[in-house]
Amino acid sequence: MASGRELCYCMISGISMCYLLTFFLVSQPSVPTCAFTRVLMGLSMSAIYAAIITKTNRLARVFKPDSAQRPRFITPRAQVGICACIVSVQLFGSIIWLLVDPPGTKVVFPSRTEAVLTCKATASHLLVSLLYNLVLIVACTVYAFKTRKIPENFNETRHIGFTMYSTCILWLSFGPIYFATQNNFRIQITSLCMCISLSGTVALVCFFAPKIYIVLFQPYKNVRTRQSAVGRLVNQQMRFMRYVSNRSRNQ
Repeated sequence: MASGRELCYCMISGISMCYLLTFFLVSQPSVPTCAFTRVLMGLSMSAIYAAIITKTNRLARVFKPDSAQRPRFITPRAQVGICACIVSVQLFGSIIWLLVDPPGTKVVFPSRTEAVLTCKATASHLLVSLLYNLVLIVACTVYAFKTRKIPENFNETRHIGFTMYSTCILWLSFGPIYFATQNNFRIQITSLCMCISLSGTVALVCFFAPKIYIVLFQPYKNVRTRQSAVGRLVNQQMRFMRYVSNRSRNQ
C-alpha cells in the first residue's frame, strides 16, 4: 500500500474537524463560535486534501516513465513536511481573515415578524476562504486521474479516485444551492452542514472502509514488510536504468 501512517492521521484529523464543525454551525452564534467556524471550515478541508495530494503526487513522481533518478522528498518525514506546508497556507489565510475582518454576530430580518442571529460573514468571504480548498480538490482530482493506471499493488489510487470524483460532484451540487438561497438562512446552514459532513464521510468511506475490510476479513493481506512497496519499486527502477545506461555505453 502507498499510504503513510502519518498522512492517514492527517486525513482522520480533517474528517473529525468536518464533523465537529457542524456543531459550531448549528449552535447559537457568538464571537468564539463564529471564529472557530471560520478556522475549522477551511482547515478541515485542507487537512484532508493536503494529505491526498501529497500521496498522489508521490505516486505520480515515483511512476513517472521518463524519470532516470530517484524521486526526491518521498520519505515519510518529507511527506509530512509537504503536507504541513500545504495546511499551514490555509491556517495562515484564516488567521489573516480573523485579523482583517474580526468575527462577530449580526441580526438579520428575513421578514417583518422574524429576526435571526447569524455570524457576521458574507457569502463572498466564505467563497474566498474555500477557494484554496477548491484548488486542492482540483489538483487532487487531476493527480488521481494521472495515477489511475499504476500497478495493481498500488490500488489505493483507485480509492483516491472514487473519493475525489464523489467530492467534485458534491461540491458542484452545493455551490448553486448555497449562493442561490442567500435570503434563506436555514437552507444555507443546512446545505453547508450537509456538504461539509458528506465531504468527510466520502473521504472516510471511500478511503478507509477498504482498509477496515482488509483488517477484519482479509488479515493475511495486512502484513508489514521491512521495505515499503514504493521503495522496492524505486530501487528496481534505478537498477534497471543503470543497467540500460551501462549497456548503451558498452555498445
